[in-house]
Amino acid sequence: MLMLLNMSTRYLNNCHADLSQTYSHSILLHSTCCPPNFVHPQPVTTRSERKCNVRILEYRRAVHVKVAKDIQPLHVSHEDISLENLDALRGAARNRDLAPEKVERIILDLEKRMLTRSQDQSLLQSQGSVQEIDAGACPSSTPSSTPSSTFSSDSIEGRWRLVFSTATKLRAFQYIPVKEDFCIDFTLQRSDLVSELGPLSFSVQGPIIGWDPKTNSLDFQFMKVIISVFGRQVTEIGIKVSKPKRYTFFFVSPDLSLARSNGGGVSLLTRN
Repeated sequence: MLMLLNMSTRYLNNCHADLSQTYSHSILLHSTCCPPNFVHPQPVTTRSERKCNVRILEYRRAVHVKVAKDIQPLHVSHEDISLENLDALRGAARNRDLAPEKVERIILDLEKRMLTRSQDQSLLQSQGSVQEIDAGACPSSTPSSTPSSTFSSDSIEGRWRLVFSTATKLRAFQYIPVKEDFCIDFTLQRSDLVSELGPLSFSVQGPIIGWDPKTNSLDFQFMKVIISVFGRQVTEIGIKVSKPKRYTFFFVSPDLSLARSNGGGVSLLTRN
């Protein structure tokens, strides 16, 4: 009987030692990747409480290690995008010598990367769910819809040359065959699509309906067409009110931007 009691005592001591080691590992983990308001579980004495605490620590460790390893910082800089791909797009805009299918593939790849970043950032921005786990509550099931990188209206304002668009499936016309500029003026709240063909100029104008910085979306509507010859206006034609158009920008730099149209297709634009 005495031998059995001694064996039981040694077993409980070993369990307590294992728990202390696990607890120490958890404290070390906290110093690197736990949020500031993380509350450590207090040492307990009963065997059942120790078992429960071990499970909690292991779960928290798994959660916080994933956050520390897999999730990148909130801000997504342009460095996250391949410089080689950006240089290829800049070269295509200048020389139009890159095959349209390759241009489309690069743009779609960049869009996919930014979408992935957006989803990762949404997970990190819902860090409150991790804090809720620490507090013993159920995490929120609704992720943030904030994109991985947001742009101010100032960054897209100005005159942009439309170089490439997949709005048409005809490869020969995906490089815009005429000079076509998209002008954004937030001061006048006006959008203007100007196309030039020899001495002729067509300016399709309309109001800017709104700019959503959370989704990088520009809503606008065309209301009239102004036709000019050699820079002189010859006529103005009203347009039947159509459904508003939307450009959602997923990449913007000082000289180049990428956007998806609600009409379908993606576009490559360069600062003009």
